[in-house]
Amino acid sequence: MKLSVLALVVATASKSLLAVELGDTYEKVVDERGVPVNKMEVSGAATLNYVESTIKLRDGHVVAIKMAGVEAGDSYDRVVEKKGVPASKIEASASTVLRYADATIKLREGRVVSIKMAGAGEAISVETKVAPKSAPVQSAGEWTTDFAGALLQAKTEKKKVFLFFTGSDWCGWCQRLDKEVLSMPDFKNFARDQLVLVKLDFPRSIPQSAQVKARNQKLAQQYQIDGYPTIVVLDSAGKPVGRLGYQPGGPGPFIKELKKL
Repeated sequence: MKLSVLALVVATASKSLLAVELGDTYEKVVDERGVPVNKMEVSGAATLNYVESTIKLRDGHVVAIKMAGVEAGDSYDRVVEKKGVPASKIEASASTVLRYADATIKLREGRVVSIKMAGAGEAISVETKVAPKSAPVQSAGEWTTDFAGALLQAKTEKKKVFLFFTGSDWCGWCQRLDKEVLSMPDFKNFARDQLVLVKLDFPRSIPQSAQVKARNQKLAQQYQIDGYPTIVVLDSAGKPVGRLGYQPGGPGPFIKELKKL
């Protein structure tokens, strides 16, 4: 995932404000942050590990920053998957603030834009800006569970959104649809150019977080899902344009029906 990172600001009780920005050189990072705990280099890429952060460089320039186990651009579900349920959650307009014992994480439109870590006498923050065109929630033809991110990606790339409501570990027809159509090269090739694929799973034995369950249930109610598998197709503006279910014959007939929507 490519991100446009505005700045990394580190403030300590005994130091003045220090800043590392996307594009900074290795020398600038060391000048601002000091010598890393360790440094790993592989064919033009370098990873600098500090106590509270990891900074990656390519061809001598900063390309990524990771802190508190979370990366700029992560979705809400990804944050909860990595760090668990937050101690508190505050929502205002399109922004969400998640408070953990070791960090405060801010999301805007469902994506991490700020990370602030609290340690002994120090606070670290990362301010980021996610560039939609260069930061898709998934690679072309691959699946995501991030509905909000998929809508944004579809709008940016002028694609349809393919919502696959499934019971992956118990629904026989869902499994047949996946095996006979969705996993086949012809469908994957079609989806790569035309669709943003979103899997909304309702398993019986596969663990899911409470947030994922609630989100999927909300979407099932929103789109009036009363059986599985159900595919709801949205246009690039997020408007429903059709529904599909299992049908025999493999990817050919299925793709034919998709093209009609």
